[in-house]
Amino acid sequence: MPERSRSRGFTTLIGSIGLTMLAALPPATNQQPDGRQQARALVDLAARILSCSGHPCLGESEHAVRALLPDQIVTDGTFYYSDLAVAYPSFGHTLAGLVEWDFDGSLDLVSLKVTDFHVPPAAVVAAIESALPGCVMEQDEDDEEEGTSEAWSCGADGPEGTTILIEAYFASGIVLLEIGE
Repeated sequence: MPERSRSRGFTTLIGSIGLTMLAALPPATNQQPDGRQQARALVDLAARILSCSGHPCLGESEHAVRALLPDQIVTDGTFYYSDLAVAYPSFGHTLAGLVEWDFDGSLDLVSLKVTDFHVPPAAVVAAIESALPGCVMEQDEDDEEEGTSEAWSCGADGPEGTTILIEAYFASGIVLLEIGE
């Protein structure tokens, strides 16, 4: 009888561990964030980078960015990269992709490469214009003629009266948003 009791106890223990592990997993969904959420999140992130109300942001030193993201940045010797969800965790549930930073003494370009992005360019352009002061997006007709992507750009009001270049490139399922010079 004691062996049977131990066997039941072991089975109960294994079952409890399994249930605990399943309960700790995030809920499984096959739904992606809707386009409005993605557009809003992308524009909100751009505004935070531009205004420096979110970090890493324009003007920060390489040392400061590395301190914010210890051991979570890779480099090819010219640019520095990190997972978007790691660099900006509050946006990781809505946006997936890569962040590229270009330092020239300080952070002068943040490039957001967002994947699985299915928002019409016109909706993103309108959201950028309404959220970033001074930004009136213009389409780059050269890229449109080549048929490779849609390219848009504007100059947004930056800190201390500066103008910051904003460029957006759209291709099927991908958007590249560059903030800085």
